[in-house]
Amino acid sequence: MTNRRLGPTDIWISPIGLGCWQFSGGQGFVGRYWPVLEPAAVRDMVESSLEAGVNWFDTAEAYGRGASERALAGALRELGRKPGEVVVATKWMPALRTARTIPRTMDRRQQEALGEYPIDLYQIHNPYSVSSLEAQLREMTALSKAGKIRAIAYSPLAQGVLGGAYHEDPQRIRERPGMRKRLRAFRFEQLARMRPLIEELRRIGEAQRVTPAEVALSWLVSAHGDTVAAIPGASSAEQARQNAAAMSLRLSDKELEDLTQLSAVPAGASVA
Repeated sequence: MTNRRLGPTDIWISPIGLGCWQFSGGQGFVGRYWPVLEPAAVRDMVESSLEAGVNWFDTAEAYGRGASERALAGALRELGRKPGEVVVATKWMPALRTARTIPRTMDRRQQEALGEYPIDLYQIHNPYSVSSLEAQLREMTALSKAGKIRAIAYSPLAQGVLGGAYHEDPQRIRERPGMRKRLRAFRFEQLARMRPLIEELRRIGEAQRVTPAEVALSWLVSAHGDTVAAIPGASSAEQARQNAAAMSLRLSDKELEDLTQLSAVPAGASVA
């Protein structure tokens, strides 16, 4: 797949990027969601993604109180990537804050975490600010006009559910560190509801000799033309390679339609 434009901007991104929540280092409430990764593992994930054609990375202030941003910048630095050679997206955490904190916290993102790597896309992480959305966008727009960021703008593998491993052995989720095991998607009844979709992902994957996760990502970035890009996370360099490999996978029109219908099962429906 060729790179696609990010909305109306002049930023061109690969159809699949790398989500960097897992680089949080176990810090903070949000950071405890994932196991702690060694710097070498972070570097290997970033390197594997770059080698496979990924050119953008999505991180956030909330991911380990900046630990993810620092880990990403450190990996890029170690790999010899110069500022501007990759696209960096990060996010402002609005919870219990006013829009006036956006410029100040953005400066900290740049100076204390990302360093020489500029923020290409600065995002509002969730809708829970004390200020109105309009006030937040005004502050974001001012940063863009000042040239501090290039553009102002979720979980494509459903936190790993679409990989299929938890359907093979639902008990595996109980062994995972962090809070993921408490999410609704990992309840046994939810896994059962999604089983037809997982089985179709497996069937297509076996026919094309790829993983169910690669099929899911290929569907996501293909079913809606070039209007959607995905930022899956990864817990190893191999997963990062598999995610990026989805850009080379071609699904038939029928496969795309079948997956679209199966993924649209109403949330309250009971699937045997």
